[in-house]
Amino acid sequence: MRYRSLGITWGGGATAAGGVLLAAVAALIAIRPAVPAGLHRRADDLLPLATAALVLVAAGAVGLLRGRRELGTLGAIGLWVMVTGALLASGLQLAATGGTDVPWTATGAALLGGSALIAAAGLRAGAVPRPAAAVLLGASLLLLFFNTEDARAWLAGPFGLAWAWVGLVTPRGAAHR
Repeated sequence: MRYRSLGITWGGGATAAGGVLLAAVAALIAIRPAVPAGLHRRADDLLPLATAALVLVAAGAVGLLRGRRELGTLGAIGLWVMVTGALLASGLQLAATGGTDVPWTATGAALLGGSALIAAAGLRAGAVPRPAAAVLLGASLLLLFFNTEDARAWLAGPFGLAWAWVGLVTPRGAAHR
């Protein structure tokens, strides 16, 4: 189903909304004041928003790119890895609400790796417009340097905005042809 006013699929809309929300969360983390050495910048209150953004991006990407044969095996693996990362984020968020300290490394690796694979497959096959795929690939690699503790928190912004761009410019998937 397409939104008549915007001309995008529900997957594109979800991906774009999640990407913008992710960029906003990155900005909110980045503008928080620095803390004394040895302490961590508190961002726990933003974890539910970040998790919602990641789930929107992953679900939207599946809706947007499912059935795209031109993505090939690399793109399919990328989608599954990214969805796994979003599910991990959701599970870790639920665990975090129980007061446990949870590692986010596996989630970040899955989201970054899945996004990079999707971008590379989209760039190679032309399933995603080339400029958007190139920016997504670059933003995914830039995310390797992300850190919530200093100015590197801004590095999640381009990642979110790249996904928003992919959601807005990628043509309808094969299921909608």
